Amino acid sequence: MRHERGRDDLSHGGPPIPYTPPPGRACQGIALGKENETGVRNPQDSHAGAYWPSPEQALLLRAAVLPASEARAAWQALRPRVDLARLDRASLRLLPLLDANLRRHNIDDPLGDALALAREQAAARNRTLFQDGRRLLATLADAGIDTLMLKGGALAATVYGDPGLRPMSDLDVLVPTARARAAIDALERHGWAPRIAITPGFIRTQHAADLVAVSGTAKCDLHWHAYWECCRPDADVDLWAASTALDFEGVPTRALAPADQLLHVCVNGSRRARRPNLLWIPDALRLVEAGGIDWPRLLAQAAARRFVLRVRTMLGYLRRAFDARVPDEALDGLGAVRVSGLERLEFRVGNRPQGLLGELPNYWCNYHRLAGGTGMPPLLGFPFYLQQTWKVRSLGETARGALTRAGQRLRAALRRHGER
Repeated sequence: MRHERGRDDLSHGGPPIPYTPPPGRACQGIALGKENETGVRNPQDSHAGAYWPSPEQALLLRAAVLPASEARAAWQALRPRVDLARLDRASLRLLPLLDANLRRHNIDDPLGDALALAREQAAARNRTLFQDGRRLLATLADAGIDTLMLKGGALAATVYGDPGLRPMSDLDVLVPTARARAAIDALERHGWAPRIAITPGFIRTQHAADLVAVSGTAKCDLHWHAYWECCRPDADVDLWAASTALDFEGVPTRALAPADQLLHVCVNGSRRARRPNLLWIPDALRLVEAGGIDWPRLLAQAAARRFVLRVRTMLGYLRRAFDARVPDEALDGLGAVRVSGLERLEFRVGNRPQGLLGELPNYWCNYHRLAGGTGMPPLLGFPFYLQQTWKVRSLGETARGALTRAGQRLRAALRRHGER
């Protein structure tokens, strides 16, 4: 198995901080600064995606996850410019891991007490959230509804092993697609309220809904599909079949199989977001380090769900920048998969700056998937899909919303042009 590290001097979000590979090490994965076979530049080289770390964030990540000598070098390079009071949200969520790694490698620092406090606060918030999660899972179990923990809840209970290392803002719980309405009704009877009215059309076209505990601040993202790109009725059957048992705060539930968990982390990490969430990187690294990844299954799932380009990009980056033990066979296998035109379009749309159409191309790709992904889906159905996605009451509101968004983007573009 070959896994070599290349450079992580990502030119995004500030002045570049160079990282020189050890002598004799070649860059692996996707070469920086060049177009790949999709015809788009690598996201690392653009300002399109918010999921790549800035140079400072890359150093923070290295200090938080790498072995002693590399963690020490990264922290020494970053330390002179660290101001905890001015850190962005994504960096703040890495502080518990930074505290644990510096302590593990006996790296003393005057910021040690502040880092330990960040870890303790994350643990306290998670303990409260987990208690709410225990009650939520028990409510669904009493209603005869199976559950499967996703994202932070499952990862904190498995590969992290410490409630303070994986900050969370909500719970993500998957229920069988056919039981979505029953699950929502059961939770509403026990003090959980959806943020919006959840109609049959919403359940049919979307993947999840936010619920909030009426008696507190706990939030739950209740899923009936694991991926918002995969909302066909049978999209999650194989995920349930391969899932493993999980004890969450004394309540039996399920978790994704390790390969499916890694795929889920990479796909969720590859989405453009207003506020970057860098936790996908330590999440994926922990999963790879834990072992047990069925790499042929990951390849098969990525191909079946048309996530090949995204997963290959993310895994290549992890191996190059963090020496993740991703086998050559996995990356070579992903490179050999024939990629559909829809997936290429999605990759282009997701990794280029938004134009005047905003998110409409993304919505069109998702609608195309929902409609079958073969041939051209009927145009008349797209406005109904947007109505459900934007959570508005009528097609008239949908049209007005589209025009309002277009006007806002046009004015912003003209304003930027005038400032040049």
